Amino acid sequence: PDRDEVRKSRPSAMRIVHLISLWCLLHTSAALEDIPPEYLQAAKQIAERLVTTSLGPLRADYFFRVVENLVEGLPSRQAYVLANAMCAATIARGRDQTPEYYEPQLEDINFQFRTPCKRRTYPIANPSGLLSDPNFDPNKKTVIFSTGYTTTVNNVRHDALSKAYNCRGDTNYLALDAGDYITTMYVWSAQNTDTIGKYLAVGVQKLSEFIDIADLHLMG
Repeated sequence: PDRDEVRKSRPSAMRIVHLISLWCLLHTSAALEDIPPEYLQAAKQIAERLVTTSLGPLRADYFFRVVENLVEGLPSRQAYVLANAMCAATIARGRDQTPEYYEPQLEDINFQFRTPCKRRTYPIANPSGLLSDPNFDPNKKTVIFSTGYTTTVNNVRHDALSKAYNCRGDTNYLALDAGDYITTMYVWSAQNTDTIGKYLAVGVQKLSEFIDIADLHLMG
């Protein structure tokens, strides 16, 4: 499918996928030995079957029904452990299967330069345009901040930090704009951070051509 069409269709679907991913991240102090071995084995087999028979990303409603049926009747402590085991098995089985249109492209990753009043975007592959920006001072310190899973560049964390740094007046604030590549299913987003990290390294090398790298601070 066309990349733009896919992106337009993401928001509602991704809200559902986030529920799966966030539930999969639940941790509990319950010991695995509290779960009968046959239940754990069943969880792994079901996860394997779900992945191999799925024609695309697992639908959240279907996945939840399967998990609900699996843990029904168990004490909540054991249910969490079993649900987590099934989620972990599903994620592990799905690694290295990120669809091409969810994989980060260098041309989509940018630096967003934030001033007290403006937000201006410069491609991470060639951020030299910053030198022509009247508010960017290569002699100042520079901070690059990246937020985490399910977030995009336009969020309150950047708002708060950029305001604080701009009030100080001694730092250029760059927000890492990773597009929506870390708002997909958790396992895909996790893998995408590896690629985005490599792209960021390219951007840092480019920045080092006109700023003192010793004055660069990476946050996130």
